[in-house]
Amino acid sequence: MKPTSNTPTARSPFRDKIEQVVAEFEIRDLAARFSDAVNLNDPDAFGVLWGSDPVWEIGEPYGNKASGNAEIVALLRRLWQSWGFFFQLTHSGLIEFQNESAATARWSMREMARSTDGSRSYDNLAIYEDRLEKAGGVWRFARRSYHYIWLSDAPLVGRAFPLPAHMTRGAK
Repeated sequence: MKPTSNTPTARSPFRDKIEQVVAEFEIRDLAARFSDAVNLNDPDAFGVLWGSDPVWEIGEPYGNKASGNAEIVALLRRLWQSWGFFFQLTHSGLIEFQNESAATARWSMREMARSTDGSRSYDNLAIYEDRLEKAGGVWRFARRSYHYIWLSDAPLVGRAFPLPAHMTRGAK
């Protein structure tokens, strides 16, 4: 018997589109959680964003590469040590699906940072290029590659303020 639109095994174009919209939302949320974990310097929240055999690459001029969850979290910790504050903004992104459990994405990024004593500054525009995987019903990063487009080390003027205690790592 050929499935019809009334049989439970038939897939409607509407249902497929809803599933794609949900998957796109989940991937956008993953990218937002990445920036949030970076901004809050939360290695625990950062560590759960990665898939089973992940790679995180940061391109030149600050080339770094970490493979596996432990190395990736350790790299985040090392990168944060240099700064009194660090802030990452994830801007527009494009997502393309290969199938229900694999996708690629590109995100426009901006990062700003300054050392605690104000002697070093960092400001850039870049593109994150991602490979994503869905396992156990959850999207995770399989690979993130950061490509610098523009970089300045000109002094950042202004004042940095600590986050409220309820937003810092370990707050409940």
